[in-house]
Amino acid sequence: MTPPGGDGIVRRPDELGVGGGSPTEKTGRKQVTAPRPEKVAVPVSFVARAGVTAEWVDACESWRRLFWDAEPPTLENVCKSLSREPRYFGHGRFAWSVAAHSLLVADLAPPECRLPALTHDLGEAVSKDQPTPLKHIFPDLGVWCERVQGEMLDALGIRRPTEEERKIVKQADRTAFAAEVMTLFSPDRAEAFLAAEEKAGGPLDMDRATRAVVVPLWPDEMGRRLCTEISRAVVKESLGLERRVEAAAG
Repeated sequence: MTPPGGDGIVRRPDELGVGGGSPTEKTGRKQVTAPRPEKVAVPVSFVARAGVTAEWVDACESWRRLFWDAEPPTLENVCKSLSREPRYFGHGRFAWSVAAHSLLVADLAPPECRLPALTHDLGEAVSKDQPTPLKHIFPDLGVWCERVQGEMLDALGIRRPTEEERKIVKQADRTAFAAEVMTLFSPDRAEAFLAAEEKAGGPLDMDRATRAVVVPLWPDEMGRRLCTEISRAVVKESLGLERRVEAAAG
């Protein structure tokens, strides 16, 4: 059977005038170049002023209420959700979840900040993992994600971190990011990620990042482990607070 084109030659769709591809279409012996549409750059500030981010946040808030109001979140369900929420939009050599990331951040943070490190992304069970660059482009989205994070901690009865703890956890978060991209992506792509992060947030602790262990585990196992570690950290912190109160009273 002779392929389309009549001459026995298999041609690309754009050479046949079908579908996308190059705007150049071949018609007989004469080559006709279709005009290219003019590209119009839309400034991000214009998008923000147009209220696109506000509508986006309203839609996200409706999504949050759909789940939250119907059934108040539990630590077990939140951790299970995080174990199935991929970072980096699911790209990489293997799946890496928000739950796995939270456990890694906790291992890199000092012991006194273990609870804030384990819980720093609990809100993503609702807001999903939104890349930091996207939050910079759409500030309203970043504000909403922060609000959901705080409300999630309140709903689960976990204290909000202090400003100093937030700074410490952020550094551990950045180190975890460096370890993850070096493991999940090719050297060239990882280097691009690291360069962008250092340009935005300053030098990374590459020595600790290269020693961090990033290994895949079954998602639900990650969820159970995160739930257990958070519960232990809450109990440990509560006992420590009680001892300090007793010591001060005595």
